[in-house]
Amino acid sequence: MQDLSKIMAKRLYMWRRDQGLSQGDLAKKMGTSQTVISLWESGRTKQISPRLLVALADAMDVSLDYLLGRTDET
Repeated sequence: MQDLSKIMAKRLYMWRRDQGLSQGDLAKKMGTSQTVISLWESGRTKQISPRLLVALADAMDVSLDYLLGRTDET
């Protein structure tokens, strides 16, 4: 099974690219920093606050299960 952080990183990067958003744009939308988005996309973070995880899923308009690789349905 693929590491969940790698799945989330890939889905986040692809979504952001498809939306034409920079890491900074997404960070502003979520109320966090560009560094946080960069760490998520690189898979270099193992802990994400529940508040930011929910904010990310909301920003992407996907379920937490999709974001974390538990399902392929958004």
